[in-house]
Amino acid sequence: MAINSRLRPYWRAPELLRCTCSTRPSISIFSVASAAFSNNITSYCDRQCSLEGWRRPLGGPIDSPEQTPIIALGKFDALHKGHQALASAAAELNGMPWLVSFAGIAEVLQWPTRLPLVALADRRRVMETWKDACGGKIPTECAIPFAEVRSLPPEDFVALLANDLKIGGVAVGSNYRFGYKAAGDANLLQNLGEKYGLKVAIVDLVEHEGDFQGEVVSSSWVREALQEGDVASAAYCLGRPYRLILGNSTSSGDSGSITNNNIVDACTATRKFEFLNQPPGTGQYKCLVHVVDPGKAVQHVNQGSPALVILGEHGEIQVVEGSSSRMKEELAVPPGGMLVIDFLEKH
Repeated sequence: MAINSRLRPYWRAPELLRCTCSTRPSISIFSVASAAFSNNITSYCDRQCSLEGWRRPLGGPIDSPEQTPIIALGKFDALHKGHQALASAAAELNGMPWLVSFAGIAEVLQWPTRLPLVALADRRRVMETWKDACGGKIPTECAIPFAEVRSLPPEDFVALLANDLKIGGVAVGSNYRFGYKAAGDANLLQNLGEKYGLKVAIVDLVEHEGDFQGEVVSSSWVREALQEGDVASAAYCLGRPYRLILGNSTSSGDSGSITNNNIVDACTATRKFEFLNQPPGTGQYKCLVHVVDPGKAVQHVNQGSPALVILGEHGEIQVVEGSSSRMKEELAVPPGGMLVIDFLEKH
């Protein structure tokens, strides 16, 4: 008998997590996930620059020109095909590719807090799949505080990149705007790049094919497709199945579990599952499901028999069938562990 268990969506505003990396002690990480789910946190220590002392060379000392940071500028919420194209273009400028975004935009502009499209714990895994497209290099992430650069004129922003962050080049989409009131465009960036000795790559936007030919691949498209339950369109934009991650926020005690292929007891005082990124809309989906133990990295999953996953309109979730070897027995999600669901298609 299926048990209908409700999950608590994690809508809390991002909190600041202090990185424990001994080589970069002032780096901080912003995450919508609690510390319990930021497993292997030192692997992500370059994702966010510290709000104090962030104006420093990316990546630290450079031993060879090949280590010069080449940045791709954008928001990088979905890590979709267009973002991969930017990372690839950055890598082609003969340096180490970095994805540079801006921390705190929502707070400064008073946008509503939303769950991310890619869980923090999964971002490294996604970028590792870009290695071949990036000439054997895996991009690194960094975000600079939006509040401290939002008022900079376009030239001052480029000067900051060249003189403070010591980058060697930059890749942007053809529609990229920068500087105070978005006064700068791709053409101005090209001219300023020459002035400050930066290589500049202007990348064409990635467009849909088929029924949506001409539409630009974007994070907004992915988010809207998910809200409608269209995981196939989301997967097309991403270049991979959409992945939802849920964390067991229990600090101690019994594990949350899947027994007889159902998530059980997910909404008690001691067992709370939290969405670490945006769930698709209400519906039934064919998915791959597995558990990640605390302290383990999230891996790519491409095997096992699909399970039928049902998402309810109030955040409840059921896994009602599945014949993989792990699904035949109880799947315990230990405290600090994660439940990973890859959405293959709508049922």
